[in-house]
Amino acid sequence: ALTLLPPLGSCARPPCPCPDASHCALPAWAAASKRREVFGFRTASGGASWEAYDWTRLTTLAWVQPEDAQAACYAHAHGARAVSKARGVNATWLATADDSELRRLADSLAEDAHDRWLDGVNFDMESPLSPEEKEDGAARDAYTKLVRHTAARSRALLGAAAQTSVDVAWAPSGVDGRYYDYVGLADAADLLFVMAYDAQSQNTQSRCLASANSPYELVRAGLEQWSAVLGGAPDMKAKLVLGLPWYGYRYACDWSAGPPGGDTSPPLCVLPSVPFRGASCSDAAGGEVGYAKLMATLRNASGAEVRRDPASRSPSFQTTDAATGVTQYWFDDAASLSVKVALADSGG
Repeated sequence: ALTLLPPLGSCARPPCPCPDASHCALPAWAAASKRREVFGFRTASGGASWEAYDWTRLTTLAWVQPEDAQAACYAHAHGARAVSKARGVNATWLATADDSELRRLADSLAEDAHDRWLDGVNFDMESPLSPEEKEDGAARDAYTKLVRHTAARSRALLGAAAQTSVDVAWAPSGVDGRYYDYVGLADAADLLFVMAYDAQSQNTQSRCLASANSPYELVRAGLEQWSAVLGGAPDMKAKLVLGLPWYGYRYACDWSAGPPGGDTSPPLCVLPSVPFRGASCSDAAGGEVGYAKLMATLRNASGAEVRRDPASRSPSFQTTDAATGVTQYWFDDAASLSVKVALADSGG
């Protein structure tokens, strides 16, 4: 028997899930637009919080889940893309995957986006590469091939406006062991989302201290490194999207003192050592806290005041409780975010 497969780009889709069928696809004006990219993520907590996003600015909503069909409809109604998260991707699997396996996964990722009326795929692999993997390049090269195959298959199924993006660390210098082929990834993908946060994941301080989630100087240095790695080519630099946090960290201090010199900087908060990927200190000593919860904590804490660290240009406050001791919170607000947005503006 002869089985005829449909040509690329003509696969049948499930019925449109949107009440208004015109919202099942990205509007033509948005697909052709060269707007500045404003890339946001679906919150992990679920709910309909995406409706409260600023849809006059947002251009892409990432990590749309199968149960989120209406989020994709809402995004399209406002001229924004909706993209899925690539699952099943890690360095261990990539190290042994051959080209046919990479293509099968790429096909699956693109077809899932197609079947759910989405506009592309976002990759967020954060697996470290071992010294052997870093040297022989098997996992590194396979990751680049997978992204390239997915981008090609997505364009075939979804059209030229399909978007393939890759989340990358705040700097291309092997942060957390992520020694990837960043030039190849930038060439294969439509954009690189620079995660300019969780900067305390590996900290080699002589003693472990609570500090900023997204310190200004590290963000600035990271963007300069990205520009250098990509060769300063305008078409490659244009693929960089600066990712900034709308959450912070809560740290239980072993002890607290200061601030140094009696100024208005945050007090020192000494933490227990929680090693991570070769570093003796890490943000794993604390826990992530959403901005709304941080502000509620600040409002309800007696005597708590926001202090700004001049080095990181980030705000912090701390609370004291007879049962739990001293807790220090680091976060970002409009003031700390605006100086980092200015870095993206000045860097083009």
